[in-house]
Amino acid sequence: MSTKDLWDALGLGFELWLFYVISTGIFNLSLESDHFFQKMGALIILSACLAVFCMTEYKRLFKKKTSAALPPKPMKTISEAKRTVDRTVPKAFKKEMRTLQAQMDRMKRKREMLDRELKNVFGDSRISYEKFARTIDGVESVFIDNVSKIVTRINIFDEDGYEKVFKDHQEYTDAIEPYNAHFKYVKERLEENEQILTKMDRLLLEVTNLTDRSSSVDNLPAMVELNELIDQTKLYRQNGH
Repeated sequence: MSTKDLWDALGLGFELWLFYVISTGIFNLSLESDHFFQKMGALIILSACLAVFCMTEYKRLFKKKTSAALPPKPMKTISEAKRTVDRTVPKAFKKEMRTLQAQMDRMKRKREMLDRELKNVFGDSRISYEKFARTIDGVESVFIDNVSKIVTRINIFDEDGYEKVFKDHQEYTDAIEPYNAHFKYVKERLEENEQILTKMDRLLLEVTNLTDRSSSVDNLPAMVELNELIDQTKLYRQNGH
């Protein structure tokens, strides 16, 4: 049990103890009373408090063990990724999580705007539209993969150990290095996401400037950049990263 869990348990125990004291006082109940109903009433309230305490602590510990044992579910869409991120509430990465949530909102808006613009430009020209859609799907997959990696890193981050490093005044020793590596990794993935969003902005601008449906979409600079990014990511994954 972590220090936080211990304090949570003590806090709950104190609240239930106050409830017991106040309840028995209001109804003039006591375990030491000679009257049967007064003694039974106090016993029932005490039993209820103990039951609430045990059930609450069991659920808390069971939920923590379950979430630690199970890896995050695979994310296939931005909406699924956002739901996963919304359920991830780390203390040490609050700023990073706010940035990630904002990035996902921006990615979703850009995808919707691009779909709208592509339909306006190409209309029934399915070939050109599908070329764009494949690239955008691929980029979104890279983006979601980064989100998944960030969530995984945050889930394995030892927040209690990180707090202990500072309590023991070891933040300037080698003890802090594993934690700094996690922060660095998350920062790099967020920076990659930001680059993807910038490339999506460029693509959106280039699409809105298209006037001819027969234009070669493969040669658009932003399309070339995004396709290169997808190819690099595929290669990176094949090499076991």
